[in-house]
Amino acid sequence: MDSTHQSAALDAHPEWTFELHRGEAAATLSAAHAANPFQNPGWVAGAAAARGRHHEFVVVSATRGSTARALLFGSLHRRVGVTVFESMPMGGYGGWVGLPSLPLSDELALNRQWLRSASWAVVRLTCEPGRADSLPKAAAWPLPARLRRRLDSHDYQTHLLDLSADDAVRLQRVKASVRSYLRRVDTLGFSFEVGGDGAVGHFCDWYRRGSRAWQAPSDTLMPDAFFEALGAHGAMDVWRASRDGQAVGAAVFLRGGDQVQYQASGTAKLAGPVSAMDALLWTAARRYRDDGYRSMNLGASEGMDSVRRFKEKFGAQPAGYRCETYLLPWLAHRLGLADPATGHPR
Repeated sequence: MDSTHQSAALDAHPEWTFELHRGEAAATLSAAHAANPFQNPGWVAGAAAARGRHHEFVVVSATRGSTARALLFGSLHRRVGVTVFESMPMGGYGGWVGLPSLPLSDELALNRQWLRSASWAVVRLTCEPGRADSLPKAAAWPLPARLRRRLDSHDYQTHLLDLSADDAVRLQRVKASVRSYLRRVDTLGFSFEVGGDGAVGHFCDWYRRGSRAWQAPSDTLMPDAFFEALGAHGAMDVWRASRDGQAVGAAVFLRGGDQVQYQASGTAKLAGPVSAMDALLWTAARRYRDDGYRSMNLGASEGMDSVRRFKEKFGAQPAGYRCETYLLPWLAHRLGLADPATGHPR
């Protein structure tokens, strides 16, 4: 384990001590304490494959006294010669995992304190849905407009599906027009397999085929190497869907903590009231619930109303989250570009 020790005090908050964990130590902390499907070496390996450059999975631990501890999972990589820390890369949710959990105000104070000692040139934090207030505003550096826009904070919206209910309750949450069909989805000839030989390649074929049906530009799709990296690290489930013995699609889900993330899919267009994706998502949600998961994140809709409506018909609820980018945060503090009491730009 390679580690560095740093500490700082913030107003009335007791002092935290920070330590950076790498390699096997970081992977062990992830296996024991990751709260969502992105906070693991597999996701970072997928990001590296998609971006075509090396990323290192790391964990920052914060300790205070003898009982308080929090972990920040992230990655380190270099872009145009500059070291970047991301929690998490490629839109994955980061944020401190408190042991026990941290109220928003405590996580905000912890972020402010840690950013003052974070020595990397760029720090990018993406919070969990519903925790935008845990991120302090970045300092207002005097930069050209084009660069400033790249560093601006961004607010996004995802959809969360509550899995913590039986089928009868969950059916009451879905759109009335599909309720009767989902109630009998098990009788419509669909079958599903998770994993199996050649699962990643099978999925990638359906993913490309689905993109043509959506008329999605090829440069907006994730490369096969992204999914291969996730699969190699055991960071995803590949679901294969068939109807009456014929393959009709595939989807990828990521598991972490008590959450499941729907990542990507490709399905055939079918005649009948229930699509292959309807049947797959409904079945997967029930199975993950039975395995003890409490929520399924269906991802951002990127402004597409048809995608949003699809998620909401299953009863998924919108939830906001934020990505904030900090340029030279330690130097911004020393130069007084961020107020030391509030963390907001002067």
